[in-house]
Amino acid sequence: MRYRLYPSKDTTIIERKKYNTGGNEVAELWYGQYGITRHLTYFDMTPWISKINDGIVPSNIADTTCSLHFNNCYPSVEEAYGEDDRAAASFDLEVCSATTSWDEGNGHDIVHVAGEEGYANWYSATSSAAWTSEGGDFGDAIMSGHFDHGNENFSGFISDQVALWCGGTNHGVIVKYTDEYEALSGSIKNLVKFHTRDTQTNLSPYVQIDWDGQVRDERDEVGYELTKRLYLYLKKNGQYTNASDVSGVTITFEDEQMSSMEITTVVNQYPGIYYVDFTCPSSPATPTATTFTDTWGVDLEGTGTYLEIEKSGSVQSNLSSWDYDQADNLSQRTYRIGVPHIKDVYGSDEQVILDVRANRAYTMSTSSVVVMKNLEYRIDLVDGIDEYEMVGWEGVSYTDETNFILLDTSWFIPKNKYRLSFRTSVLNEYVVEHDRVREFWVKEI
Repeated sequence: MRYRLYPSKDTTIIERKKYNTGGNEVAELWYGQYGITRHLTYFDMTPWISKINDGIVPSNIADTTCSLHFNNCYPSVEEAYGEDDRAAASFDLEVCSATTSWDEGNGHDIVHVAGEEGYANWYSATSSAAWTSEGGDFGDAIMSGHFDHGNENFSGFISDQVALWCGGTNHGVIVKYTDEYEALSGSIKNLVKFHTRDTQTNLSPYVQIDWDGQVRDERDEVGYELTKRLYLYLKKNGQYTNASDVSGVTITFEDEQMSSMEITTVVNQYPGIYYVDFTCPSSPATPTATTFTDTWGVDLEGTGTYLEIEKSGSVQSNLSSWDYDQADNLSQRTYRIGVPHIKDVYGSDEQVILDVRANRAYTMSTSSVVVMKNLEYRIDLVDGIDEYEMVGWEGVSYTDETNFILLDTSWFIPKNKYRLSFRTSVLNEYVVEHDRVREFWVKEI
């Protein structure tokens, strides 16, 4: 699964100047003849923390991978340079954690207009607070990178920093040349540019959070001493909906040689979808296949009355691991992938579970819906002839009865078209077919 956070403010400050470029679509970082500049960016973690509180994303950042991304806007051939300017190449940048709160300002150009001051600037974080040190207050580098040509994008992993931000210590970051480059002077201004939040496109900087959110329901593939996840699905009026409480699970076995089990650690992975991790006991003296029943205690409406919802599964006597039958993949090309309830347009604040149906056509008049365990999906933003990855190839979730994906448009960029694609593997080679593609728009709410 994936979620992105875009900046809620950013600005560029210029050495020995009292103005900034907080309203500019481009962050210009330079060193050399005209001193140096530094770029400040702030990511509000409130939307992510809200999702943690709603129980729909991992509560522990250690269970995710967090990365920070800046998109280069390398100067075009048509862009004029002064005699003393040049595109920077062969240099190092770093991202440091900001340690003081600051304001964005609304400057649009690096040329100072007499009588105007912007905050933050080189000397002040806000109109009433100076930096402790001129040029911004910051700690150690949390990310760094070397630029060979100067047209590269800038990205790196920042999970530890995101954990601090979620804990309440968040003043954003400062992007700067490393000390050795900031100390250089001369007759040339060396310049590199990145898109800012004001570009209002998918090229804006972002923090990306990735985690394994695929539902893999394999209750019929349990083996002795193996750990599997048992799932419970709750729907109201056809929609996945949380209960007021799910207290735990009691597991009983048909084989009387095996003792019952109680599991109280229940994870609410998505709205209406719960799981427990179940480690099957060791095999009895005379191992045979057996069935088990998992009984869930569920309070649906907050009345304090718990229902007992039963599901069942099987323990195989000789199962050590589960592998998909590659031979069956030879016929995967005959599957048609459908998303029957996908809409043409979604709002920018929706989170929905979409059923994905795989139909295998045996004849022209007969088809069968199957659960596919090796189906993957991808979502791209479509801008004319260009496509930009939003969600890379990820596993489609599967229950014991159906496939589905979670579509979260709250981090998608509104007023754009998106393409949802599917693929399967055939003897370790991926197959992508036209009929597995669906398109939709996201509108601003």
